Amino acid sequence: MSKAVKADETKEEEAEIPDEWTALANTYTATFVPAFATIYEAVFELLTKDSPEKILDFGCGPGEPCLTLAQRMPSSAVKLVGVDSTPLMLDIAKKRLQERQLTNQASFHHVRRDVTMEI
Repeated sequence: MSKAVKADETKEEEAEIPDEWTALANTYTATFVPAFATIYEAVFELLTKDSPEKILDFGCGPGEPCLTLAQRMPSSAVKLVGVDSTPLMLDIAKKRLQERQLTNQASFHHVRRDVTMEI
């Protein structure tokens, strides 16, 4: 069972807490990206038509939407930023970013968890 992380805990304490997202990190792309393919395509189509300057992907996981957009959009057109609270997901995203040589177009960053969120 995962433990809730409070916003005032240190990054080191948070990184030590195993959670379901860390457990899914290595299989996330193979498992979830195909399931979300239709949604991703609709979003990609809208974003490429609107030509935004910046795109922020909250909960980016291993970064597949950001990486795909970076490949589809000219490097000067958009800056993509992915943020996630799971360090292993970000490690995977950063590795893929370098492998695809897209470091000038996108970046990935750790954000702390907020266990309470009201919308």
